[in-house]
Amino acid sequence: MEERDQNITSILKHIKGLRKDIREMRKSMDSASKMVFTNQEIMEQLDVSTAVLKKWRDSGLLGYSQINNKYYYSRNDILEFMQTTHYEAFVTRKKRYAD
Repeated sequence: MEERDQNITSILKHIKGLRKDIREMRKSMDSASKMVFTNQEIMEQLDVSTAVLKKWRDSGLLGYSQINNKYYYSRNDILEFMQTTHYEAFVTRKKRYAD
């Protein structure tokens, strides 16, 4: 009887873990197909503060749309920002691992 209870408990833990994994997968799929992002979503995705996001907007690094007091960012705004702030590797992998 005790072994059966342990098995059931183990199965329930696995189910909880699977449910959590499914929720996370859904969230990332929703984010991947999303066309417009809010300030909060961009701050979370890029792990930056409101001040940093404002600095990027004000300096022209990050495109945006503003409706009343809310800022919105398109997928293209984010992609362009990532491309313009991207730095190519200056050391090749072969060279790095040869040292």
